[in-house]
Amino acid sequence: MGRMGKVHAASVASSCKGTFPNIKLAVVVGVCGAVPLPRGRGEIVLGDVIVSERIEQYDFGRQYTESFEPKDTNSDSLARPSDQIANFLAKLKTAKGKATLDEKMSGYLNTLQQISNLAACYPETNPDILFDAKYEHRDKTLSCQDADCCGEKVPRDRLISGTPKPAIHIGLFAWG
Repeated sequence: MGRMGKVHAASVASSCKGTFPNIKLAVVVGVCGAVPLPRGRGEIVLGDVIVSERIEQYDFGRQYTESFEPKDTNSDSLARPSDQIANFLAKLKTAKGKATLDEKMSGYLNTLQQISNLAACYPETNPDILFDAKYEHRDKTLSCQDADCCGEKVPRDRLISGTPKPAIHIGLFAWG
């Protein structure tokens, strides 16, 4: 993909079926931002794997002075998974499925880490700094390290306990 952005990504994704007709399943993999402390779920940290059951566009609606009101849309029309994928995701969400996926993912990561020229590793805990949502970055042209940011940081329980193991989060995740 030559350029960044939602429109360009959607254009590339929509043309894949015609270009590669024998592909039955495409997985979108990339870097994303996440709500680090979602209500009722485990903490999300740098290096975790996020599996979304469907797409929910969070920034489609009207911005008012005090709130954002999303458009009332049928989320099933955006990206409803096929029955085969929905069944697979349901299996992954069970205790046994999640344990199997965790075990296999750890094994794959260990295998990749043995390849010396690949330099695959789990991200260090130090760079995963989370500032309070109200904090405004001093200088948007500089990194936090270069700008000597000193805002209120949100404590990260998984990072305090040593080197965390990647976690897998399955559910509805928004994009925008």
